[in-house]
Amino acid sequence: AYKASFLIRPPKVLCIHLQRRHYDMACDQMVKVMKYVDFPEVLDVSSYCAFRTNSFGQKNMNVSINDVNENLKKLSSTKNEISYKLMSVIEHKGNAFGGHYQTYRRTRKVDVLGDEGMSSPKREYQPEWALVSDESV
Repeated sequence: AYKASFLIRPPKVLCIHLQRRHYDMACDQMVKVMKYVDFPEVLDVSSYCAFRTNSFGQKNMNVSINDVNENLKKLSSTKNEISYKLMSVIEHKGNAFGGHYQTYRRTRKVDVLGDEGMSSPKREYQPEWALVSDESV
């Protein structure tokens, strides 16, 4: 048996939530997962989409399982990227029973000059990240 979940119509804005706690039968309580999570700044979700096409704005999509299976067969020959740019990360500080959430969000890009020794310095644009928390207002 094979079980899978695919996106039929990718959203304009994608929010992913990782459940970072589980029930530990050994200690008979909820436990927070403290493992490090690494994720890319740009996420291509095309391999998780049934049609590997960007269907933003399409309405009334009646899709059958046969349509999905037919399109999955065609996927090996085509590669349409469906990318999302990381705009914010929410983290929980605390344990499985309580704590505080804070957000790191992308703000405007900052103009940074490159090597000062060059006659015409290279201009680079780097994202700026802001910490948003009601712990310090």
